[in-house]
Amino acid sequence: MNFDKSGNRICFDRNASKDYIQESLDICFKVAHILKEEFPNEIMKINDDTILMYDKKDRRIKKKSANRLYAYYTNATPHRIILTKKTLSERLVASTDHDVKWEHDIWDQSSRYTLEGNHALLELMAHELAHHQTSGHKAGWKIKYKRFYRFMINQMISGKFYKASTEAGGESV
Repeated sequence: MNFDKSGNRICFDRNASKDYIQESLDICFKVAHILKEEFPNEIMKINDDTILMYDKKDRRIKKKSANRLYAYYTNATPHRIILTKKTLSERLVASTDHDVKWEHDIWDQSSRYTLEGNHALLELMAHELAHHQTSGHKAGWKIKYKRFYRFMINQMISGKFYKASTEAGGESV
């Protein structure tokens, strides 16, 4: 999270370091790998190009615009999750509130709350990964999302999420 000299939160730092953005992508990959290990038949194969930062010049990305999105899942194969630079540099998202009434694939936006940091990326990845082999935000997606999200929250609470990278000799995220 970035702040100006007065202590006000800067919503989007266009100058966020490439290292910080790469760290955000690394966290997303870590979440995907943990979920793939726990739910091997419910998540697509995770390759080096499965999770990408949005760039309209990248030929692997078919969508011409990612305005007003945090991320999106591609149904076309190879399946990918595309995250915006803003999402990766801010680590700030509005929650997917799965306890409110959904109508016509849209939920009441007023019930959403802000998630920050690793928690925001974790929730976003649970949301996007749940789209694999489901339709929109219908019943199958909701069940899968809740299962993924609860599992990852328990990983964070137990400390296993943070231990996973240090046990393998990597840096702690």
